Amino acid sequence: MKLIVQQVKEASVLLVDSHERRSIQQGIIVYVCFEWEDVDVYGSKIEKSIKLLGKMKMLSLWSSKIDQTLADVNAELLIISNFSIAGRMKKWTKVDFSRSASYDEALHMYNDFVLAIKNAGYSYKTGEFGAKMQIDSSVYWPLNYIIEM
Repeated sequence: MKLIVQQVKEASVLLVDSHERRSIQQGIIVYVCFEWEDVDVYGSKIEKSIKLLGKMKMLSLWSSKIDQTLADVNAELLIISNFSIAGRMKKWTKVDFSRSASYDEALHMYNDFVLAIKNAGYSYKTGEFGAKMQIDSSVYWPLNYIIEM
């Protein structure tokens, strides 16, 4: 399981086929990817990742210090599935996605991840698993975390 977490001033996802836009204000975009090795242990990885997100420090807009939690700033989350995070370059010419979980397994794990976010009490929006999406964001600073569980 891999996450890329980006602090944003605001962000939205446009579901291309349905033209539906889902937006958040100050918070984070969480790009999440499940790999084939996560299938048997994803529950514990999801639990750890939710705890980690709760403790993760964000940039305080008022003091320019990285000292605020999601709860401190009443952050919203935008959850986006992104299998390409598992990609690896082969000979710098082709991307190998063989580490990604299968579509059905990844969909199940993604839904469980979103449910865990909901159960943790976060205000969130999601993209749509497997859909064509356009993601727009505005950032204060390029503050990103790469998390491998």
